[in-house]
Amino acid sequence: MIKKGMFFLIALLLFCAPFLGGSQSGGNNVMLGKAKVPNSVRRYEDMMREFTLQYEIEIYTELLLAMMMQESGGMSETTPDVMQSSESAGHPPNYFTNPRDSIEQAVKYFASLVDIAKQLKLNDVKFIVQAYNMGPGFLYFCEGKTSFNASYAKDYEVKMGGNYGDPDYVEHVFQYYEMPTASNHGFIIPTARNTMNERYGTVEDPIRGGTRMHNGIDLACSKDEAAWSIADGVVTDATFSSSYGYFVEVDHQNGYSSLYAHFNTLAVRAGDRVSSGQVVGYCGDTGFSAGYHLHLEIRLNGVRVDPEGYLPKLERSSIVTP
Repeated sequence: MIKKGMFFLIALLLFCAPFLGGSQSGGNNVMLGKAKVPNSVRRYEDMMREFTLQYEIEIYTELLLAMMMQESGGMSETTPDVMQSSESAGHPPNYFTNPRDSIEQAVKYFASLVDIAKQLKLNDVKFIVQAYNMGPGFLYFCEGKTSFNASYAKDYEVKMGGNYGDPDYVEHVFQYYEMPTASNHGFIIPTARNTMNERYGTVEDPIRGGTRMHNGIDLACSKDEAAWSIADGVVTDATFSSSYGYFVEVDHQNGYSSLYAHFNTLAVRAGDRVSSGQVVGYCGDTGFSAGYHLHLEIRLNGVRVDPEGYLPKLERSSIVTP
């Protein structure tokens, strides 16, 4: 027999489970751009993605390619330790003699920094990028900061006795990184894929048959794939409903709000302040859903509008209702 206190504990854990996000979000404002790198670096994209998937930080793949460009200078043929990650594994510089070992260690190390940043509530990915160069001590040094400033790296360099790492590392990395394109309304696409599986308006109902009004759009994503906020804002709701499943609503404080539904796991709570590109949840099929996807709604002054007209250009899949 389950005792009353134990029953309460189990119920509490079941309720809280969707809020215990994985390491991908790290609470960080993920920069969802594209690495501007030559083919000598781009050819390692598949290998990089293999390890970012393994360590559950796939959303950082392009950023890590930009870091590879900074670390190797694009000269992977003559610099086999392409990520200069040997020292993070306790080895001398350039210990790794093949790119695969260098990349795997870099991703493993970066994932550990993501976890530390999450614990310290450092919500700007630039803290993690700088820590890749200066070590995890930099993250602890910055505890309590809200957004990254290069002066923190310079202060940490002084604390460590001077001539320590590259205090301008973030600037050097981001010269190889192109920021994501926003629409004329300032919104970005909230998933890694820009594929729409269902449009706004009257559509076929795959569950009950007939047609129904679809008040948003459905975007393609896989189980537990990260989804992020389309713009800066404040989370007004992060909970469960029978229709939306686990969902998040964000007030963008300019008359616009957005809603993200059918998550398996939530990465934010009501009252959290989020930045454009910050992970808010992980895709699922909870609630009234016929499969894994992200349901997105945009409201203007409380009235639902067609999100397709407010986002950058989307690709329509073959299953979209005509």
